Amino acid sequence: MTDFIPSDLQPPSPLGLDLPGLRTRPLSSYLAALGLFRIINEQADPTIRSWWTGQSFSLSTALSLDDLRSFLLDRYRPTPLVAPWNGSDQGGFRPGTAGRASEQLAWVEGSKAERLASFQRVVAAARQVVATRIWQVANVEKDKVTMVLQLRNALPDEAVPFLDAAVALTADGIAYPPIFGTGGNIGRLDLVINYMEHLQRILDPGKSDHPDQWLDELLLGTEVPGVRSTPGQYDYQGVGGANLGRSGSAPERVNPWIYVLSLEGAMGFGATATRRLGSQRAQASAPFTVAPAAAGYASATGGEPAKGEMWMPVWRRPWSAAELLSVLSEGRATWGDRQARDGTDFLRAVRTLGIDRGIAAFERYAFLERNGQSPAAIPVGSVVVGKSSDQAVRLTAELDGWISRLNRGGDAKVPAAIRSARNQVNRALFHASERSTIDRLLALLLAVAAAERAVSRSTRFRDTTGIDPVPGLTTAWTNHFSTVTDPEFQIALLLASGHDRWDRPGGHRQPERSLREFLRPITVNRFGRIDAFRMKGAVVPGLGSRPVIDVLADVLVLRARSGPAAPDTEGPPFKGVRPQFPVHPANTAGARDPRASRNVVERFAGEQLDAKRLSTWLEALLLLAPMNVPPALAEPALSKYATPAPLWRLLAPWFGQAPLRPRRTRPLPEATDEAPAPSRRVLTPVVRPSWPGRLRQANASQLLGLAREVSSGYAAAGLEPAFDPQAVAEAGARRPSSNTSTLAALLVPTNLRDLADLATTHLRIDQGVAQ
Repeated sequence: MTDFIPSDLQPPSPLGLDLPGLRTRPLSSYLAALGLFRIINEQADPTIRSWWTGQSFSLSTALSLDDLRSFLLDRYRPTPLVAPWNGSDQGGFRPGTAGRASEQLAWVEGSKAERLASFQRVVAAARQVVATRIWQVANVEKDKVTMVLQLRNALPDEAVPFLDAAVALTADGIAYPPIFGTGGNIGRLDLVINYMEHLQRILDPGKSDHPDQWLDELLLGTEVPGVRSTPGQYDYQGVGGANLGRSGSAPERVNPWIYVLSLEGAMGFGATATRRLGSQRAQASAPFTVAPAAAGYASATGGEPAKGEMWMPVWRRPWSAAELLSVLSEGRATWGDRQARDGTDFLRAVRTLGIDRGIAAFERYAFLERNGQSPAAIPVGSVVVGKSSDQAVRLTAELDGWISRLNRGGDAKVPAAIRSARNQVNRALFHASERSTIDRLLALLLAVAAAERAVSRSTRFRDTTGIDPVPGLTTAWTNHFSTVTDPEFQIALLLASGHDRWDRPGGHRQPERSLREFLRPITVNRFGRIDAFRMKGAVVPGLGSRPVIDVLADVLVLRARSGPAAPDTEGPPFKGVRPQFPVHPANTAGARDPRASRNVVERFAGEQLDAKRLSTWLEALLLLAPMNVPPALAEPALSKYATPAPLWRLLAPWFGQAPLRPRRTRPLPEATDEAPAPSRRVLTPVVRPSWPGRLRQANASQLLGLAREVSSGYAAAGLEPAFDPQAVAEAGARRPSSNTSTLAALLVPTNLRDLADLATTHLRIDQGVAQ
């Protein structure tokens, strides 16, 4: 995520007041800007407009800077805050108690200032509620829902903004949006008491000599001495401590004006509107508030305690207070067909323009426990709402259901391997949503593949969560990868796309099989769909941990022994085994042959490709459902010719699994009265089950016998071979690794015209024989 919000995304700002002391970071400053905007609109200038210029707040108002200063010092009427459910003394309302809360309530009640009149009415009403028998015998923890309901019904309207923002009544009881901690307190810190103390400092002439100076920091950005107090969660740098000062440690420091106005701004995030939209989750009950996502910032860890996230809107055009209130009252982002649930959902909604009302950017704040058990609102990045939708982010929606099941269960009940794997998945999902580059989407698929493997090893986790293997993803992913020019990607895509397909006699459908069924720990039902996890792991294990050529060679050997041998209904009857997984052409006229070029496959056979990158792509692409025709691929950036791989050249035409018509090198003779024109020779290759196993052994005598059988195969087709079986066998015996790479390459569907050309190189051409 970006470290700042660009300022060049809006038209020139109208004339107004620029307030450099109010910025998008920290949260206290952002909320103070909203609080200032709200109280000016309600108490001084109903025509006021606001917007953000870069990271600074700007106002268009009839008030001059001096008028604004005078209003705050002399006429500002604070919003009443009371929390009688807090603390053993019930927020200072319990009769006979003494302490800071009681002292502050006494100050409010004894003040002669007209500006505190509404505050006094709220305190008086709260005292009447607390004096009732229900409150006298109530248990604060067990009966808080009843207590809050009674308060909301009895208190004047001036108290409602705080109640709505601090507590939310849901079907499960009571929930606390993180912006006010747990109902107005954070651990032992009572926000309401601090609010009244800072009010006394700025409104009571006998309490402090600095209210005007503190305004300089608010309005002009001039740093002035604050008071020794804690800003709580709203300013993570103001809490004091080691490494938070210019020369090491620093004391707690608060500007009373910023603290008071930040709570005034926080009251704009009432929880009622989003609750009416059906949410029953505590994190989703307040505007732009979602569950935490431990990703997107350098210090993110999966086990770090977090209370939630808030995504604070930043707007560039002048908004009225009614427009801002409308945005905050809706306060939601839509991902797919539902409301965003966590930080990752919110990010994806932003990236795909799921946000209404013309918001230009968001500041993301995570409420993390970093000072003991006290949360702090940590700014963890900014997200600009782009002018166009990032369609690639929509691909990640295909994984939502599976990742949701992966995230079920508390960490204490989940095996460590699965905890680690799902943390990797959640981070990769966030990063791919933040910027959907090919590398990040690839990393996401790899993380999901690793998590699926970890889940396959835990029967208890599968039974508890009901999680199944990852369902096959759509071809939209390959469309996004279609610009990749790596030959490793092309081979991996063809291997992952191939699948058996034919009908048995009597109209019975043969179950489709694909490479994923061999290399992933899954089973496939009779309809060819992924059914469940395979209890014993993958049929051919080791993808990602063993060399990929060894893994693919094992697949070819296994397929040759037990693979399909049924006839191909799309062509002439096929004899022998079919070890390759065919990539079927589209059922349309003129469709291209979805096979790799000879140059690409021979490079693989000759160990000239990056095996690690091939393994990476294969792991990722095996999550896709097999397809009939992969999308058009970019031509690999390769030199014209690969280094010859003799064993592969010898065997590749036989593993093409289709009749070949060798290329002509001479024109056929014309038909005469004495002799008709010779027909074109067709080579129908037949692969014997023993061939891959003998090649795997890399024994000179086995290779010699194999080369002679292939030679006999050419001769049986009426074509005279031109190669020396002894020389081929000796070449393979000198370099055993080339035999393994040849086996792996024989699993790749190769262009049939190229295979016909290869067959031509092994023939002696006679005039009467068509090639």
